[in-house]
Amino acid sequence: IGKGYFVTAKHIFSSNTSIISIGTMVDRDLNENDPKYGFKYMAGKLKMLGDPTLHPSSQFDLAIFQTSRTDLPVIPLDPNIEKIPPSENLLSEVLIMGYPPIPFSRDPELVTFKSSIISIINRYDKINYYNYILSTIARGGYSGGLPLHEDGYSLGVITESLLLNNLPPELGYLAVLSCEPIYELKLTIGI
Repeated sequence: IGKGYFVTAKHIFSSNTSIISIGTMVDRDLNENDPKYGFKYMAGKLKMLGDPTLHPSSQFDLAIFQTSRTDLPVIPLDPNIEKIPPSENLLSEVLIMGYPPIPFSRDPELVTFKSSIISIINRYDKINYYNYILSTIARGGYSGGLPLHEDGYSLGVITESLLLNNLPPELGYLAVLSCEPIYELKLTIGI
Protein backbone atom coordinates (compact mmCIF):
# COMPACT_ATOMS: atom_id res chain seq x y z
CA ILE A 1 0.00 0.00 0.00
CA GLY A 2 3.08 2.24 -0.22
CA LYS A 3 6.28 3.17 1.62
CA GLY A 4 7.12 -0.48 2.27
CA TYR A 5 3.82 -1.18 4.07
CA PHE A 6 1.61 -4.17 3.34
CA VAL A 7 -1.94 -4.89 4.47
CA THR A 8 -3.17 -8.41 5.25
CA ALA A 9 -5.60 -10.34 7.43
CA LYS A 10 -5.00 -10.16 11.19
CA HIS A 11 -5.44 -13.92 11.62
CA ILE A 12 -2.28 -14.48 9.54
CA PHE A 13 -0.29 -13.29 12.56
CA SER A 14 -2.37 -14.94 15.26
CA SER A 15 -2.02 -18.36 13.63
CA ASN A 16 1.75 -18.12 12.97
CA THR A 17 4.55 -17.78 15.46
CA SER A 18 6.78 -16.14 12.87
CA ILE A 19 6.65 -14.93 9.29
CA ILE A 20 9.58 -16.46 7.41
CA SER A 21 9.29 -14.63 4.10
CA ILE A 22 6.99 -12.19 2.35
CA GLY A 23 6.21 -11.78 -1.33
CA THR A 24 8.65 -14.27 -2.80
CA MET A 25 8.21 -14.91 -6.49
CA VAL A 26 10.01 -16.69 -9.27
CA ASP A 27 12.46 -14.40 -11.05
CA ARG A 28 10.48 -13.76 -14.26
CA ASP A 29 10.20 -10.55 -16.19
CA LEU A 30 6.65 -10.01 -17.44
CA ASN A 31 7.27 -6.63 -19.04
CA GLU A 32 10.30 -6.56 -21.30
CA ASN A 33 9.95 -2.81 -21.94
CA ASP A 34 9.98 -1.87 -18.27
CA PRO A 35 11.40 -4.64 -16.03
CA LYS A 36 10.95 -2.42 -12.97
CA TYR A 37 7.30 -3.51 -12.87
CA GLY A 38 7.81 -7.15 -13.79
CA PHE A 39 8.19 -10.01 -11.36
CA LYS A 40 11.98 -9.78 -11.67
CA TYR A 41 11.95 -6.42 -9.91
CA MET A 42 9.79 -7.69 -7.06
CA ALA A 43 11.41 -11.12 -6.69
CA GLY A 44 13.11 -11.93 -3.44
CA LYS A 45 12.42 -12.23 0.23
CA LEU A 46 11.28 -9.24 2.23
CA LYS A 47 12.00 -8.78 5.90
CA MET A 48 9.34 -7.48 8.24
CA LEU A 49 10.35 -4.50 10.39
CA GLY A 50 8.97 -4.72 13.91
CA ASP A 51 5.58 -6.08 14.85
CA PRO A 52 2.46 -5.69 12.76
CA THR A 53 -0.15 -3.08 13.65
CA LEU A 54 -3.43 -4.89 14.23
CA HIS A 55 -6.77 -3.17 13.75
CA PRO A 56 -7.89 -2.27 17.31
CA SER A 57 -11.44 -3.55 16.74
CA SER A 58 -12.07 -7.27 16.95
CA GLN A 59 -14.67 -6.63 14.23
CA PHE A 60 -11.94 -6.41 11.59
CA ASP A 61 -9.55 -9.13 10.51
CA LEU A 62 -6.96 -6.59 9.43
CA ALA A 63 -3.25 -5.82 10.01
CA ILE A 64 -0.56 -3.61 8.48
CA PHE A 65 3.15 -4.36 8.61
CA GLN A 66 6.27 -2.65 7.29
CA THR A 67 9.16 -4.07 5.30
CA SER A 68 12.59 -2.73 4.44
CA ARG A 69 11.72 -2.28 0.72
CA THR A 70 10.13 1.13 0.17
CA ASP A 71 10.63 1.12 -3.61
CA LEU A 72 8.00 -1.46 -4.58
CA PRO A 73 5.05 -0.55 -6.80
CA VAL A 74 1.92 0.53 -4.93
CA ILE A 75 -1.42 -1.21 -5.36
CA PRO A 76 -4.04 1.56 -5.14
CA LEU A 77 -7.00 1.02 -2.83
CA ASP A 78 -10.62 1.32 -3.97
CA PRO A 79 -11.22 4.96 -5.01
CA ASN A 80 -14.98 4.64 -4.38
CA ILE A 81 -14.45 4.76 -0.63
CA GLU A 82 -17.03 7.46 0.11
CA LYS A 83 -19.75 5.99 -2.08
CA ILE A 84 -22.08 3.07 -1.82
CA PRO A 85 -20.50 0.41 -4.05
CA PRO A 86 -22.27 0.92 -7.38
CA SER A 87 -24.33 -1.92 -8.79
CA GLU A 88 -22.15 -1.70 -11.90
CA ASN A 89 -19.43 -3.43 -9.84
CA LEU A 90 -21.53 -6.58 -9.85
CA LEU A 91 -20.01 -9.13 -12.23
CA SER A 92 -16.79 -7.08 -12.55
CA GLU A 93 -13.73 -9.27 -12.95
CA VAL A 94 -11.33 -9.60 -10.04
CA LEU A 95 -7.85 -11.17 -9.98
CA ILE A 96 -7.22 -13.33 -6.90
CA MET A 97 -3.71 -14.29 -5.78
CA GLY A 98 -2.59 -16.42 -2.89
CA TYR A 99 -0.57 -19.34 -1.64
CA PRO A 100 -3.00 -22.19 -0.95
CA PRO A 101 -1.23 -25.48 -0.27
CA ILE A 102 -0.76 -27.49 -3.47
CA PRO A 103 -0.40 -31.23 -2.87
CA PHE A 104 3.05 -32.58 -3.78
CA SER A 105 4.57 -29.11 -4.33
CA ARG A 106 7.97 -28.71 -2.67
CA ASP A 107 7.51 -24.98 -2.05
CA PRO A 108 4.64 -22.53 -1.63
CA GLU A 109 3.66 -21.42 -5.14
CA LEU A 110 1.65 -18.39 -6.17
CA VAL A 111 -1.81 -19.38 -7.45
CA THR A 112 -3.82 -16.84 -9.46
CA PHE A 113 -7.25 -16.94 -11.04
CA LYS A 114 -10.05 -14.70 -12.21
CA SER A 115 -13.26 -14.34 -10.28
CA SER A 116 -16.15 -11.89 -10.31
CA ILE A 117 -18.14 -9.87 -7.79
CA ILE A 118 -21.46 -11.66 -7.30
CA SER A 119 -22.82 -9.63 -4.36
CA ILE A 120 -22.07 -6.72 -2.05
CA ILE A 121 -23.34 -7.17 1.49
CA ASN A 122 -23.57 -5.36 4.80
CA ARG A 123 -23.06 -7.97 7.52
CA TYR A 124 -25.50 -7.99 10.41
CA ASP A 125 -22.82 -9.34 12.77
CA LYS A 126 -20.18 -6.65 12.09
CA ILE A 127 -19.77 -2.88 12.00
CA ASN A 128 -21.41 -1.30 8.96
CA TYR A 129 -18.76 -1.79 6.23
CA TYR A 130 -19.29 -3.53 2.94
CA ASN A 131 -18.05 -6.97 2.06
CA TYR A 132 -17.69 -8.05 -1.54
CA ILE A 133 -18.68 -11.64 -2.25
CA LEU A 134 -16.68 -13.33 -5.02
CA SER A 135 -17.61 -16.22 -7.30
CA THR A 136 -14.93 -18.65 -6.32
CA ILE A 137 -14.20 -21.47 -3.95
CA ALA A 138 -12.99 -20.13 -0.62
CA ARG A 139 -9.95 -21.93 0.74
CA GLY A 140 -7.00 -21.36 3.03
CA GLY A 141 -4.05 -19.58 1.49
CA TYR A 142 -5.90 -16.62 -0.01
CA SER A 143 -6.52 -14.85 3.31
CA GLY A 144 -4.90 -11.45 3.52
CA GLY A 145 -4.58 -11.07 -0.24
CA LEU A 146 -5.63 -7.94 -2.11
CA PRO A 147 -8.10 -8.87 -4.85
CA LEU A 148 -7.47 -6.65 -7.88
CA HIS A 149 -10.49 -5.12 -9.62
CA GLU A 150 -10.43 -5.07 -13.43
CA ASP A 151 -9.98 -1.27 -13.27
CA GLY A 152 -6.62 -1.66 -11.50
CA TYR A 153 -7.31 -1.13 -7.79
CA SER A 154 -7.71 -3.37 -4.76
CA LEU A 155 -11.23 -3.97 -3.47
CA GLY A 156 -9.96 -4.58 0.07
CA VAL A 157 -8.61 -7.66 1.88
CA ILE A 158 -9.70 -11.29 1.56
CA THR A 159 -10.73 -12.25 5.08
CA GLU A 160 -12.77 -15.44 5.28
CA SER A 161 -15.19 -17.99 3.94
CA LEU A 162 -18.74 -17.02 4.93
CA LEU A 163 -20.66 -20.11 6.00
CA LEU A 164 -22.93 -21.47 8.71
CA ASN A 165 -23.00 -24.60 10.89
CA ASN A 166 -19.27 -25.42 10.82
CA LEU A 167 -19.28 -26.53 7.19
CA PRO A 168 -15.95 -26.90 5.35
CA PRO A 169 -14.54 -23.53 4.16
CA GLU A 170 -14.77 -24.64 0.52
CA LEU A 171 -18.59 -24.56 0.79
CA GLY A 172 -18.70 -20.91 1.85
CA TYR A 173 -18.60 -17.62 0.00
CA LEU A 174 -15.23 -15.86 -0.37
CA ALA A 175 -15.52 -12.52 1.46
CA VAL A 176 -13.49 -9.37 0.85
CA LEU A 177 -13.56 -6.63 3.49
CA SER A 178 -13.83 -3.25 1.75
CA CYS A 179 -11.13 -0.57 2.08
CA GLU A 180 -12.68 1.71 4.74
CA PRO A 181 -11.03 -0.08 7.71
CA ILE A 182 -7.71 -0.13 5.82
CA TYR A 183 -7.81 3.65 5.51
CA GLU A 184 -8.63 3.89 9.25
CA LEU A 185 -5.65 1.72 10.13
CA LYS A 186 -3.36 3.69 7.82
CA LEU A 187 -4.37 6.90 9.66
CA THR A 188 -3.66 5.23 13.00
CA ILE A 189 -0.03 4.60 12.05
CA GLY A 190 0.41 7.78 10.05
CA ILE A 191 0.81 6.58 6.47
